[in-house]
Amino acid sequence: MHELSGGTWSQTAEIQGTTGGGYFGWGIDASDDGETFVAATYTTNPKIARVYHKEAGSWTQVGDDTDLHLANGWDVESVTITADGHAVLLGDYANDDSGTDKGQMQVWVTGDHSISAGGDPHFYTFRNQHYDFHGHCDLVLLEASHFAQGKGLSVHIRSSAYKKIFSYISDAAIRIGDDILEVGGGGKYFFNGKPVSSLASETIGGYKMEHTRTKKGRAVYKIFLDGKEEIDIREYKNWITVYVLHPSDQDFAGTVGLMGSYETGSWMSRDGSHSHQDVNEFGLDWQVRESDGLLFQTPSPHPDKCDLPILTSPVRKRRLAESSISREAAADACADWSPKAMEDCIMDVLISEDLGMADGGPLTNI
Repeated sequence: MHELSGGTWSQTAEIQGTTGGGYFGWGIDASDDGETFVAATYTTNPKIARVYHKEAGSWTQVGDDTDLHLANGWDVESVTITADGHAVLLGDYANDDSGTDKGQMQVWVTGDHSISAGGDPHFYTFRNQHYDFHGHCDLVLLEASHFAQGKGLSVHIRSSAYKKIFSYISDAAIRIGDDILEVGGGGKYFFNGKPVSSLASETIGGYKMEHTRTKKGRAVYKIFLDGKEEIDIREYKNWITVYVLHPSDQDFAGTVGLMGSYETGSWMSRDGSHSHQDVNEFGLDWQVRESDGLLFQTPSPHPDKCDLPILTSPVRKRRLAESSISREAAADACADWSPKAMEDCIMDVLISEDLGMADGGPLTNI
């Protein structure tokens, strides 16, 4: 990668292919602002394209190799990215999946950026990448400083110990503008520091809210943002899951926190200088600090540093093995979950010893 500065070209990065004989870079195109580019392979099967976005001075791949591909064709004859970097066009002069070599064109667009955090707890970032972080403390789930033309949106969660060696989200707090909604276990919630009988007559930062309870006993809190944008908080037997649905570029561009970079999903550091590679370093970096604003009324039990349980502890493994629910029963209860999220569901059922945990569904199933 070369960039022009002061009339002089300089090399700023070198991105290598990963498959011998794949001829990565056979086709290439860039967005109008030069911040996003796509490059395709030639002879691999399936033929793939990779999209990269520049963030904090570094180029980060957006998504995975499996996201953009052509199967059974001769090659990716042409590859183009739209001016805004949100759609990629792949052309194959021979393949049409019927063996008649009529050729085909495929259009790939960036998916829904909806995100979620819940369970033991499990995090699904803006690019639907997945990780677990088990630190017990208050955490910045996301910080969208540009939300609603600068009004700002902050979402904090409290990760607490469950049976001493597991973890779950026990509380969540959302701030829009100067208003704060705080949700805890047992159906407890507060608006601007006070208990209220209903959210129907309140607005948070000017946005409507509602609070309902399902037949299976789940408390559901909704904040209706612009268009299809929505924040949902669901509580089941004190376990809380937070969803941000259909976030838009207009409101969420530049968002950071445990949900990763909005643009790439990468684990961007708090100071914006680099992307983390270690999940614990990433999580610890986004522990709530006083400068973030303390959204919870009750101080964190771990204000200075997250308590990190030892995941390899023999006690943890023994507790899982001693669960009153078998793995087979948990798998049956989680059968409707996506393959990517099913293991998360099984673990939550085994840890909680409650088949009802499977009913909530991960982000991909709601």
